[in-house]
Amino acid sequence: MYSSKFAHMNSTISSEHLLADMERAIDLFESKKLKSAERICLKLVKANPANAEVLHLYGCIANAQDRLNKARRLFEQACDIDDTSEFLNYNFGLVLEKLGQIDQAEIKFRRALELCETYADAHLNLGMLFENSGRFEDAESCYRRAINVAPSFAEAHFSLGRLLLRNGSFEEGWAAYQFRFFARSTDKRPSNILGWKGESLKGKSILLYHEQGLGDTIQFMRFAPILSDMGAQVILEVQPSLVPLAQSLRGSIRVVANSSKLPDHDFGDLYI
Repeated sequence: MYSSKFAHMNSTISSEHLLADMERAIDLFESKKLKSAERICLKLVKANPANAEVLHLYGCIANAQDRLNKARRLFEQACDIDDTSEFLNYNFGLVLEKLGQIDQAEIKFRRALELCETYADAHLNLGMLFENSGRFEDAESCYRRAINVAPSFAEAHFSLGRLLLRNGSFEEGWAAYQFRFFARSTDKRPSNILGWKGESLKGKSILLYHEQGLGDTIQFMRFAPILSDMGAQVILEVQPSLVPLAQSLRGSIRVVANSSKLPDHDFGDLYI
């Protein structure tokens, strides 16, 4: 999750012409036209070799191109000039983490939070770094701080939920884990499907569809017969390779391979 905010651009670019170039490069970067953005950045760096924001932008472009070592060098140069941008330190931390330089990444995330203690993304990514390093208590604290400063931050709720489930705190964990639907894009069913809330299923149809991998589908599709026993006509959508296995389930269950076009149904729900 990269921050492409260049908060001090107006104060650090002295020429109106160069400012216009910077703004155009940012627009191209945010539109994912990376080669065009890089061409303008090369011009900007040549004219402003000691401008931290120009180097910061160029580093973000290099990272988006998966040129991590180049991005690291550019961010390092920018920090040597001026390390008072929380966005620069945050982005530098992300690249260092990708490069496996975990201790240095932690330093940069902490520097970003020193500069802006309400920087929710920095709290989140520091927490993810801790979680990936097995420092689960520290990770939980970071996720909770991210939620405290940004209560609607779905990615932080989702990350906290995932961690709590891992640690066995199921009640709070499942509630927080529901934020995953708002935290990431998926190829799953549209949001206009009517979710099942425990209503009577007699004479109703319910669509069950997979969310994650084959193992999770196998683990949870065994509950489909329970819904059939409750009077539902169950439509069970699974990965194509699992269709024969799903067809062995007992009950009134119609098995379909995952597809964009599905039979009509009254309710929808998913299993992870």
